[in-house]
Amino acid sequence: MATPEPTGYSELAGLRAWLAEVDRMLGIRTRIGLVLLALAAGLGGAALYLALDTRDNAADADDVAALRSRVQRLEARGASTAALRSRVDAAESDAAAARSQVAELQTRVDRLERQARSIGARLAAPTRAGLQGPAAAGRGGAAAGENGGGKGAKQGPTGAGGKSGPTG
Repeated sequence: MATPEPTGYSELAGLRAWLAEVDRMLGIRTRIGLVLLALAAGLGGAALYLALDTRDNAADADDVAALRSRVQRLEARGASTAALRSRVDAAESDAAAARSQVAELQTRVDRLERQARSIGARLAAPTRAGLQGPAAAGRGGAAAGENGGGKGAKQGPTGAGGKSGPTG
């Protein structure tokens, strides 16, 4: 038969095994705790930095008042811009009306110039015809009359004084 082991030895071995398991679990928990502590310290430092940075960059009452006054100035400028836009639109419509009046007047001037040329051509046509007709012979006589001192020298084909123009 086998010799029985003393009861204290088996209890001692069980306690040692249990203690080793507790020690291993405690080591794992310690490591996890240290990692979490490091993360907490890092996050706390980041939060502190952000809080200080936010405080330095935060807007105070003066900054808010300055922004409000700037917005009011821009709104006022917007109103004056709208008024200016309406004035520009009115000026553009006036300019368009003036351009149409200029075009109308130019058309009238062109028509009057054509009429003047037509009238001038009609007035010049009888004079040319008169010079080529019997008055041309009288003109030759006027030249002879000048040498001879006759009446024909004083009157040309157009009448007294040798002025050219319409006879009538």
